[in-house]
Amino acid sequence: MCKMSTSIRLYLLGFFILLLISSMIASICQADDSPILDPQEAFILSGSIRSNNSIVLNYHIEEGYYLYKSKFEVISLSESAQIGDPIFFAGEQHTDEFFGETVVFRNKTTIIVPLIKPIEGKIQILVTAQGCTDSGFCFIPFDTVVDIYAF
Repeated sequence: MCKMSTSIRLYLLGFFILLLISSMIASICQADDSPILDPQEAFILSGSIRSNNSIVLNYHIEEGYYLYKSKFEVISLSESAQIGDPIFFAGEQHTDEFFGETVVFRNKTTIIVPLIKPIEGKIQILVTAQGCTDSGFCFIPFDTVVDIYAF
């Protein structure tokens, strides 16, 4: 009888240890239970003609996400449209474990893209960007195509 009660106690002790470990893991996972958004949802891009000589690109950046200024590339997919180097507004300094001191954009940012010659009709702009979450997940560079109409 004594052996039975010792094995039952060991079984119960093992069960409670397993339960304790499971609850610890669950509490760690619940600390940030929000799923990571697709980059097209976390970084929403829109564009429009600003004037005859520039395009404006606006990013809405979800809370807890940011984009690297140095990782942007903007190109025209339309043969008739020639664009200049993008102009960025101020971002914030960020110390990154991979890129060191860098500038990032949070919440929203605007990029001005000069037009070398005025356009008519539709232009397609391809924007390559890269960003991360505050929780440490970083996206590989991703592309977004924006259709912009000039009238």
